[in-house]
Amino acid sequence: MGILDKIREASENQQAQGAVVREHKFLLKNWFTPAEVTPEPEEETKVVIAGLKEKIVKKEYSDTYFKRAFQVVRGDFLLLLRSAAIFIVSTAIVLLIITLGLSDFEKYVLSGTYNFMAGVGIGYPGIGDNLSLAIARQQWNVYEPIMLLAAAVSILTSIFMSGFFYCAKRVYFQDVYKKVVKTFFLGVKKYWWKFFICVTFGVLVVAAMATSIFYLLQQQALGTAGAGAYCAVVFTFVFGFPLLAIPMTMMPQFVVYDLSFGKAFKNAIVFIFNQPIAIFFTSTIALAPIAALFTSLVWQIIVFVICAVIGYTVWALWLIALSKRSMDKCKGYVAIEQKKTQIAYKQAQGAPKKKKPVQYQNPKKKKKK
Repeated sequence: MGILDKIREASENQQAQGAVVREHKFLLKNWFTPAEVTPEPEEETKVVIAGLKEKIVKKEYSDTYFKRAFQVVRGDFLLLLRSAAIFIVSTAIVLLIITLGLSDFEKYVLSGTYNFMAGVGIGYPGIGDNLSLAIARQQWNVYEPIMLLAAAVSILTSIFMSGFFYCAKRVYFQDVYKKVVKTFFLGVKKYWWKFFICVTFGVLVVAAMATSIFYLLQQQALGTAGAGAYCAVVFTFVFGFPLLAIPMTMMPQFVVYDLSFGKAFKNAIVFIFNQPIAIFFTSTIALAPIAALFTSLVWQIIVFVICAVIGYTVWALWLIALSKRSMDKCKGYVAIEQKKTQIAYKQAQGAPKKKKPVQYQNPKKKKKK
């Protein structure tokens, strides 16, 4: 039984039992485009012996969306790790830019050592540097350019992200494969430009959020932080975080459903308005590792290793599960509204009155007067 049937059956059972049913108002229903999971062609198998081909084994996983994602991680871990290898290399380049380039760039911009001891004792020679000015320069002239450079390189990882999501989708729905590299670059060929646009938009939003933080830290170091600096941080986070949910919701749709870019965008808006808690909860977890980029080198390496081993895989499968859940939920809302429309139409037409059954009377018997 599909989720549409389950939603309809649950609603009808509650109404039959006299329960108070809290109806969900389907928002932006005119923007919604229902779609089915895109089937993938079976991979050609090797001939083992005497014309017999190698058997493709498909595993049975739960029908529950997120439970299925974790079962897939356990059941096909090595296959997913091999599929993620190329994507992991591309993300490692971003980490190298931040970790290795930061120290050299800091020395180049800040021109060596500082003297913060001038004027602390009688006869101490030289002119001292201002600690607040040094911190301000570090925040704005060092960290900000490195962050922007890492953001630019992150956009290039979107090309490999498309291949990884495609591989994860095939494992999630058990369109199994063994030729990892071929399958990976097949996903790149089909979806790279869609992922490129989405990731570029997301990276620009994150860059704006990070820039507002660095600007605030610079102004605080100089002692000139005003209301504008604080408002910039609040504004970018209040509007930026919801905007990040749009590309996060669009990307899995590309590989799961056969939708155009415009229809996937509209569906993403529909999903966000009708499933806000699930969307933002999942997006928060997915974006949490980005915070590690602003911590120490040790934490950056730890978070990267965790993401490389299992984090990226869980992230992709979780977003795919969220996309499938959101699509099925919205289909269920459409089915319920269509049922209500049919009932209302029948009521408006008026139900035909039932005629009373005519009792048989023997014509030979006369009625008593």
